[in-house]
Amino acid sequence: MSKKGIMFLIAESSIHSGSGEDVGYVDQPIQRAKFTDFPIIQPSEVKGALRDYLEDKGFNTEVEIIFGPEIGGEFASAVTFGEARLLFFPVKSIYGVYAYLTCPYFLNRFSKEANLQISFDNIGTDDKVVVIEGSIVAKNGKVILHEYPFNIENTYSIPEINKKNFFEWLKDKLYPESEIYNYWKENFLNRIIIVNDSIMKVFTQIGVEIITRNKIGKGGTVNSEGGNLWTEENLPEETIMYFPFEAFKPFKKTEGEIVTEDDVYKFLKDNLNLKALQLGGSKTIGRGFVLLKYLNY
Repeated sequence: MSKKGIMFLIAESSIHSGSGEDVGYVDQPIQRAKFTDFPIIQPSEVKGALRDYLEDKGFNTEVEIIFGPEIGGEFASAVTFGEARLLFFPVKSIYGVYAYLTCPYFLNRFSKEANLQISFDNIGTDDKVVVIEGSIVAKNGKVILHEYPFNIENTYSIPEINKKNFFEWLKDKLYPESEIYNYWKENFLNRIIIVNDSIMKVFTQIGVEIITRNKIGKGGTVNSEGGNLWTEENLPEETIMYFPFEAFKPFKKTEGEIVTEDDVYKFLKDNLNLKALQLGGSKTIGRGFVLLKYLNY
């Protein structure tokens, strides 16, 4: 037996989850799914960041039981993680400063992972988008993302959950009940734009951050030996992702509080929900700080 769950990742700063490949003009690109080219964060990186966070909090015994031994293979991990996947991608907007872009592929994949029993229709044309009533990123029937204008599709039907518009339902699940997040929660619906899958792919390519950095030599100065400039790709701040996880009965024999899959699940939920941690590289320059939010439904 096992028990499945989902955690959201809300980017508090830009994230550099490097692929380790030098492709094209970017020296350090982010990780992308091979068959779609959409940005992802590999399960091993998610697992490693969660393990480090829990060990820093002093849960060394629990971490070994749940995540397995750090060295050697005496017993297997009692939890598996999926890759972190995009749900909303922030894009510069002429109206409303920025928008949360999503697409039917993202929404249907999330609905399947969460077993929501709903589906989203595709948007038929590349020049139309869907916005929520009261949108602050649309004006005079138009949306302008970067410098690209789109018309608004008014006949698109958004599915409901518990008699609520899906995005309204999601808003309550996504953001903490805290005054700190009131601004983001109140403006979340007003910033959502659904584009078709092809347009989403374009914006996840042109909308990532490309940072040019200097190599630092001895004495803390710019490297004078040549080749001192290099580029780094990052997922932008405000990116919203999620990852699935599955808890199992521990393979290590224990007599403590973690003896069943329910215990593993509860430990992860209780100790990771609403916690801030660092994910990916470039921690010392502020990259990769995220808020975890458990999907409770």
